[in-house]
Amino acid sequence: MVDGLRRAFGFLTVYPLRASDAWTPETLGSSMVYYPLVGTFIGLALWGLALLLSMLFPPSVVPVLVLAGSLLVTGGLHMDGLADLIDGLSGSYNREDALRIFKDPHVGSMAVAGVVVVLLVKYTCLNALSQAALRPALVLMTTLDGRVRRAICAWHPAGASPDSAALGAL
Repeated sequence: MVDGLRRAFGFLTVYPLRASDAWTPETLGSSMVYYPLVGTFIGLALWGLALLLSMLFPPSVVPVLVLAGSLLVTGGLHMDGLADLIDGLSGSYNREDALRIFKDPHVGSMAVAGVVVVLLVKYTCLNALSQAALRPALVLMTTLDGRVRRAICAWHPAGASPDSAALGAL
């Protein structure tokens, strides 16, 4: 139990794992049950950060800093995946090219534009919410929801590997 929780934090956040930790399908699978718990922890931490920042900064600045805090806590894992997806789908016309682009560590202009748009939408949504009531609940629910969905998607057999059907339409 403790190992799975520790690995979940190590995978979803910048929490460092031991150098001796090896990832196998079994260890990754045992950590997935804790993704919602880790998401709840991240959401509560960001909620606390939002409350603290709201005492120090104007309301329009708080969402920017909360988004920055989210990126720092997660290491930008979700933004990196989004950028890879946008690059792969916008820069390829067949499965092999898409898979090659997904693995490329460089980022294309479409990926940068897509990440900027997503961050602007997140900022706009957070800024539009009532500071007292809705913002903390949204921060908590979105981080929890994202981790639950990640675990559900991992259980689905289709993936982006050459032997899967996920990119069959490309």
